[in-house]
Amino acid sequence: MCPQRKTKQQLLMELRALRKRNEELEAFANESQLARMGFQGSDELLRKVFKTIPDLFAFIDRDFRILLSNWHGGYDYVPEEVRKGTPICYKAYYNSDKPCDHCHVAEVFKTGKPVTREKMNPRIGHVEIRAYPIFDESNNVILVTENIRDITKRKQAEEALEKARDSAEQANEALKTTHKQLLHQEKMASIGQLAAGVAHEINNPMAFITSNFSTLNKYMERLSAFIGDQDAVFRGDLNPDDLAAKRKELKVDKILNDAARLIEESLEGAERVRKIVQDLKGFSRVDEAEYKYADMNQCLESTINIVWNELKYKAKLVKELDDIPQIQCWPRQLNQVFMNLLVNAANSIEKQGNIVVKTSSDERNVYITVSDTGSGIPDEIRERIFEPFFTTKEVGKGTGLGLSISYDIVKKHGGEITVVSEVGKGSLFRVRLPFKVSEEMV
Repeated sequence: MCPQRKTKQQLLMELRALRKRNEELEAFANESQLARMGFQGSDELLRKVFKTIPDLFAFIDRDFRILLSNWHGGYDYVPEEVRKGTPICYKAYYNSDKPCDHCHVAEVFKTGKPVTREKMNPRIGHVEIRAYPIFDESNNVILVTENIRDITKRKQAEEALEKARDSAEQANEALKTTHKQLLHQEKMASIGQLAAGVAHEINNPMAFITSNFSTLNKYMERLSAFIGDQDAVFRGDLNPDDLAAKRKELKVDKILNDAARLIEESLEGAERVRKIVQDLKGFSRVDEAEYKYADMNQCLESTINIVWNELKYKAKLVKELDDIPQIQCWPRQLNQVFMNLLVNAANSIEKQGNIVVKTSSDERNVYITVSDTGSGIPDEIRERIFEPFFTTKEVGKGTGLGLSISYDIVKKHGGEITVVSEVGKGSLFRVRLPFKVSEEMV
C-alpha cells in the first residue's frame, strides 16, 4: 500500500514546527554552554536583570556569538529573526561578514584586559563600548561581557558646548581688542588734554634757544669783523696799535665769555626738549608685548616730565622716592596710571597746594602713593570713582575712563589700587605692585 502524500499546507506546518524546535535546541545549547561555564540556574535571573539595564548588555564567546543579550540601548533595530538562535555580533550590529577593525571583543580575548572606546554606529550614532573579560578557574578568558551605551546626545551636547566655548573665546578676544583700543584712545585723549601744557614746556626752552642763537649770530658778525682787522694787520693795512681799540670797540672779550654761557644754556634747553619728546613718544605707544623689568622711580620721573605744566602752577611737588627694586611689568601702561593720578591730584587743587609722590617696597611688592591737599572725594561717590565713564567733571573735560582704566591696569599686574580721602583735606591713592606678574596674566 503506497504512503499517502502530504499536502503543501501540511509540509509548511511541519517546516515551521522544525524551525521552532531548532530554535529551542539552540537556546538549550546556549543555556547548556552557560551552565558548563558556571552559570547553572542563573540564566533566567540574568534575563530578568538584563531587562532593567537601559544599555545593551551581552555575553559573547570566542566565535563572536551572542550567547545572551537584552537588545537594549538602541539596538532594537536588530530584526527579530536575527536575534533568535545564536547571532554573530558583527552581523547583528553592523550587517557585516567579518569582524570589525580593531574589534574590542577580540582584543579582550587576546589581552585579558578591559577595553573602553568610542565609535560611530551607522544606525544609532555615537556609542561608548566597554568590554570586560570573564575568566575560568584556570584564568583563561571564556567570555566577554559587552556594555554598549548610546552617547549621541552627550556628543551633541559636547559639540554644542565646544561651539559655545569657541564663541566665548571669540567674544573674549574681541573684548580684549576693544579694551586695548579703549586703553589707547584714553591715553591719546589724555595726551590731547595735556597737549597745550606739553607744547608750553617745549616752547619755553625753544624760545631761549632761538634767542641765544640770534645773539650768537650777532656775536659771530663782530668776531668776523675782528678777524678781518687781524688780517689787515698781517697785511700791513692796519696799524697794530689800532687792533686793541678795535677789540674793545667790538667787545670781543665779552663775546667770548658770554658765548660759552649761551651755548651751555642752549644745550640744556635742547636736552629738555629731547627728553620731553622722548617721554611723550614712549608714553603714547601701547605695546602690550613689552613686558620687561622697569624702575618705577624712573617711570614716575618720566611721567612727571610730561605732566609738569599741569602741576607747576597748581602745586608744590614733593618727591620721596626710596631705593626700590625693579619689577616685571608693562611700564608704558603703568605710566598712564601715574599720569592719571598726578593730573587728578592737580585738578583737585583749586588754587595752591601740595602733591607728594612716594615710593617704597617690602619683600614682595613696591608701593607708589600720590597724595594731594585738594578738595577730597565725598563718601557718596568714593565707591564709584573706578567705574567706567563715571566723572564729576564738566561735559567735554573728562571721559570718565581714567581711574577705571588705571584700576584695570593695576589689576592686570596682580596689584591693587586704594584710596583714602577726606573732604576739604585731600586724597591719597596707593598702588601696590608685585615684583612679578603671575604667568596667567602674562
